[in-house]
Amino acid sequence: YTHHSILDIAVEMLRARGERLATKDKNAIVIKALHTSSDFPYLLADVANKILLPAYTAATPAYKAFAAKKPFNDFKAHKFLRIGDFPNLLQVGEGGEITHGTISESRETVTMASYGRILGVSRQMLINDDLSAFADMAGLIGRRVPAFENATVFALLAQNTRTGPTMADTYVLFDDTNHGNYTSSGTAVNLPVQVGLSAAKMMKQTGLDGLKLNLEPRILLVGPDNLMAADQVTTLVTPTETGKVNRLGPTLMRVADANVYLSG
Repeated sequence: YTHHSILDIAVEMLRARGERLATKDKNAIVIKALHTSSDFPYLLADVANKILLPAYTAATPAYKAFAAKKPFNDFKAHKFLRIGDFPNLLQVGEGGEITHGTISESRETVTMASYGRILGVSRQMLINDDLSAFADMAGLIGRRVPAFENATVFALLAQNTRTGPTMADTYVLFDDTNHGNYTSSGTAVNLPVQVGLSAAKMMKQTGLDGLKLNLEPRILLVGPDNLMAADQVTTLVTPTETGKVNRLGPTLMRVADANVYLSG
């Protein structure tokens, strides 16, 4: 049925159910298929899903490069627990006593939300369709959904004048004083000063109990205005001068998205 129209499929289903078609009226055929065959509406939904899924899968929104997917079973507030570090070791005393320690913890609250829209499929659409309009509509949905997901993530990060949402510790996500992960100097990706400063801040990050994490960046996320500068940072070249060596370049993956500067 690859090259069959919606009307052709309706005729085939009616005949398979023993219906006698004494008319070639397209409107009458569609109405009969919708009202006398419960399989036809399900078939339309199945066709739409088969077209929608590849379009959704082919989309590569930028947020997937750095975000994790967490399944929820309900709409209750879910607690994401973060465990601290094992306490630092202390010298065992002469009597063999070992000092007790504690492990810190923190948690963030996340609540799932539902989003959706409805578009009606009219008889006229089915009658006039040769599968292209129906396929195009499903394809539009497949492109809109990941674009909406992407914009929603970046809108969250752009809260509080692009410093991110307020966390459980009452500070915003990007806070240099309390989180040590933000700098406001400069408006462009400078090679290598700005990226070097950010990498240094990342390496200085500590766990809840002060353990040095020694993190190194893997993604350089930029907006359209810094696309060229980001490519200069991440492109592997062989410099002729020691002062122009870019150690981070080979390890960074450049991710660009127009939503970076559209929100907040």
